[in-house]
Amino acid sequence: MIGPVPVALIVLFGLLTFGFVRVCSVPMSKWSLEGDYVCIRLNGWASVFALRRRVEVDLGAIRSITVTENRPRVPWLRIKGTGAGFVTAGLFGRKGQHEFWLTTCRRRPVVLIDCTRGDLARLVLDVAEPEALCREVVRAQEAAGGASGPEQSPP
Repeated sequence: MIGPVPVALIVLFGLLTFGFVRVCSVPMSKWSLEGDYVCIRLNGWASVFALRRRVEVDLGAIRSITVTENRPRVPWLRIKGTGAGFVTAGLFGRKGQHEFWLTTCRRRPVVLIDCTRGDLARLVLDVAEPEALCREVVRAQEAAGGASGPEQSPP
């Protein structure tokens, strides 16, 4: 006969495993264009891991935006957030600049947004519909400032 403590541990392990699988299987954020800003809203556990609920970037500050399968190396200096094996989320430092990361262990394409000004030099994001985000940002920048949109590489 199994006692209550081992059963509780088995149930807890199952819930944690399900939680990790769930976090890794769905995009951790949703994006939208609001006025002159790209807004990234963090879902559920992502906001806990990153210690933020939303990130905003001025459209005029975006130098380049790309979708890539090849993720850059995670900066070694973690400022706020987590760098657990299954998720990388929060603020990181590299060469005196801050980067915001929100990626999972899954091998999905990520969006790289390089900025020229503001609090963040780069964003690395696992978002739903990354190609659509790139297209909409380029379209919004072209509409706002003529033909001088950000650099964009094809997915």
